[in-house]
Amino acid sequence: MVLVTLYAIVPIALKLAALYFFRRYPLTPAAHARIRRRLEQRGALEPAAV
Repeated sequence: MVLVTLYAIVPIALKLAALYFFRRYPLTPAAHARIRRRLEQRGALEPAAV
């Protein structure tokens, strides 16, 4: 039962938690651009090559 918990139940629980947060975080193109601008201003991200 320990292996079932480690290799099945725990990963399923973590994936469900990730899905919950993924669905609640609206990442629109405008929000994505705003995040990229902030990262570029901090120097944490290289500007995208166009």
